[in-house]
Order: sequence, then C-alpha cells, then structure tokens
Amino acid sequence: MVGPVAWKSVPMKINIMKKVFISFLLSLFGTSGICQSTESLISTELENYLRDLEKEITTAKGTQLMTYPALNVLMANKANTYLAGTGDLSINKSYFIIDPADGRLFLGFNTAKNPSETGKRNQSILTTGIKANVSDAFSTIYDGENRKFSGDIGASIKFTILGRGSLTFNDGQVQEQKLLTPSRTQSELTKLYRQEIYNALCLEIEKDANDFDKRMTNLGDQVKDADYRQNSKDEFVEKAQKKYKARYLELEADKVADEFVFKSLRTHWFSFDFYIPITQPSFVVGPDLSTTVQEKSLYNFSATALGTILYERNKTRWLGTASVGALMANNINTEKMKSYTPDKYESEGGSDAAGVSEFGAEKVYIGDYEDFLNPFVRLQGVSFFIAKKRIGLSVLVEKYLGSFDPLNLKIGMPFTLSDQEGKTKVNFELQCKWNDLDNSIYPGKSAHEKFVFGLSVGVPLISNIY
Repeated sequence: MVGPVAWKSVPMKINIMKKVFISFLLSLFGTSGICQSTESLISTELENYLRDLEKEITTAKGTQLMTYPALNVLMANKANTYLAGTGDLSINKSYFIIDPADGRLFLGFNTAKNPSETGKRNQSILTTGIKANVSDAFSTIYDGENRKFSGDIGASIKFTILGRGSLTFNDGQVQEQKLLTPSRTQSELTKLYRQEIYNALCLEIEKDANDFDKRMTNLGDQVKDADYRQNSKDEFVEKAQKKYKARYLELEADKVADEFVFKSLRTHWFSFDFYIPITQPSFVVGPDLSTTVQEKSLYNFSATALGTILYERNKTRWLGTASVGALMANNINTEKMKSYTPDKYESEGGSDAAGVSEFGAEKVYIGDYEDFLNPFVRLQGVSFFIAKKRIGLSVLVEKYLGSFDPLNLKIGMPFTLSDQEGKTKVNFELQCKWNDLDNSIYPGKSAHEKFVFGLSVGVPLISNIY
C-alpha cells in the first residue's frame, strides 16, 4: 500500500520542482535579457548583424570589396552631390529646391527602406512633395482678402528604382584583384577595415552602455519599480542596436570612399516623375481687342521618365541623364499671343476693360488661344572635377515636339557645400539658358533676348533616409 501511494506523490513533487526551476530560469534568463549586460545585448546584436553581412560577401560570385547595404549608402552619398531640379535624386528625408528652369519651389519628402534595419540593399525611393510658383512663393499661396489659393500649386510624386552599383578595382575587371602589397589584396584590406570599424564601435558601445547603467544605478531608491528600470533598459538597447547598425554602414562607406581602394565606381537609377495640379493657372484671353475677354485655365499636368548613370574615378565624377515626357501647355508664350497690361489694353482700344477688371488680371493675352499636350526629350551631362569634385560643369539640351517645338540649351556651374564629415549641406547651380535656339517660336528675337540667367538652390532639411 505504501509503494503505490509513494509512487503517485513523486510526479507531484517533480512538477512542483520543475515549475520552481523554470520560474527561476525565466527570472534569470528571461526573454527581455534582464540579466544580460546592457553592453552585451547591443554588441551581440551588432556582431550577429555583421556576421550575416559577411556571409553574403563570402558566398557572392566574384569578389566583393564591401557589404551590399554599405555599398547602398556609398552610392547614395555620391548621388546626393547634385540637386538642381526636381528630377534629381536626393537621399534626405526632406529637402527643397528652387529651380529657375520651371520657376517653382519644390518641397519634397523621401520614403525608403533602411538597409541597416533590413540587412539588404534598398532598391527604391518614393518621393512626394508640393510645388508652388517661385514668384508667388509662400506669400500668396492663399489670398485671404480674395479668399482664393494661388493658381499654380501642385503635388509631385516620383518613384525611383535604384541599381545595384559596382566597384571596379583593376582596369575594368571586377573579378580580379589588384595587389596593394605582395601579401595583401584589396578585398583582404577592406575586410580588415570592417573589423577595425567593428572594434571601434564596440568601444563606443561599452562607453554608452556604462553611462546608461550608471544613470540607472544613480537613481538609487528613487525608483523602486523594477518594471521602470527594465523598460528603460529595453528602450535604450533597442535604439542603440538600430543606431550602431546604421553607424556601421555609414563608417564602412566612408572608409572605402576616403581610402579610395577602388579604381572606379558606377551606379544607375530610373525615375518616374508626375506633377498633378491642385490649383490651375488661369489666363485672361480674347481673340482680338474688340471681343469680350474670357478666363482660361490650364491643367498643367506633366509626366517624365528619367534614366541616370553615375560614374566616378579618382579625380572626376560624371552623371548622365536621359529623359522623355509630356506636359500640358498653351501658346501664351509664343508670338501667336500678344500680351497687354490692363492700362495698355484699354488705351489701345480694348472693348472689355470691365471684364479685365473683374478677372483681376495683371496681363491680357490677345490672339488665337490654344492648349495642347507637349512631348519633350532631354539629355544632360554633369561633371565634377574641381575642388575635390565639389565644383563642376553641366550641359542640358531640351527639345519639345509637336506644334510647340523649341530647342533649348542650358549650361550650368554646379557646386556643393559640405560639412566637416563631407556630407552635402547645400547645392547651388549657376545656370545660363538659351531658349528657342532654332527660332521656331520667336524668329524675330535675337539670342540675347531669349537668354535667361538664374540660380538653382537645393537644400537638405533633415538627415539622410539611411
């Protein structure tokens, strides 16, 4: 009788002991890492992240000088040096451009996957923004007295597909390696760079973690709630893990660029850019001075497809862009339409001065008004070769097709201002533009009369998207 009773009691004791032991393990090694040091939680995550990146390098075909996410960052930094128009690529979270070519101010916002979080290269960027006429700017986007918005405001949407990019390190042979010393190749050297960066970050992690632990310890009895301490630790560790992954990619990209271990660099991207009018510009027009004037609105939608190639060697950087597109236009700026001020319209016999006054027009256009879809083709080349590739030269040729078909030429001098770390802070371009070189629109005007001089400004507002 004793045996069976004792036998039944054994599993009960084992279950109780098991629960106690599991509870002890959970309290000691819980999923929140309560007994793991702050430093090890951060450094272990970074180590695992870098181990995965290193596996991609060792299993890749051919030879890689750097991890793909860091290559992504390097290519983006190079592309970010030219920002003169809305079609150009920016990697900042937000930025603005004043472009004299179309007379508008553009405020853009970028969205993209962060390679430091995914461990993979980013393949696309979505840009959304708003455009407004530069002459109106923000002073008259809304006219409270007349209770109306400016007539030239629109939304811009651009989707950019990023190429992989490549580094060449032996006269065009990506697979072969050039010996830097009798015993060390470039791929071995960049592997040492990665280890050096990791070691440096571990020292930074140690300092940050120790500072955090001291802050928690110095709270003393002021905070008796263990949940507060643990939540603070979890939050700090999560932010630090993201921070040091991103910092690693940034340092690897900077190291490869500063040491210039590659022979050449090249990448490419494709963009699809759309402008959608929110408010439409209006024009007061009439077929002749004796006819009642009318107000015509232009739905100035545009769509553009662009392809860009970036190539860089030791002393120069080139960008080449080809684009095709179409926009809704009118013949206001042609010799078919003659413009008058309200006073001149009335003094020359205009019969509808009351209508002009009612519309509040600053100009009246007389002639056979028409609007139409206007296709165009653009080719542009940019080269940076002065002052460590901060100053350069750009040439753009633009040809419109159809009934409105001028040939335009723009020559510019782009230059960038950088911070101490070499990151672009502002882009400028002095632009000289000659409109209608083939005299298809204004045959009676000289080249000097069709010349325009301007300055484009591109300013990053918030840090890079990665």
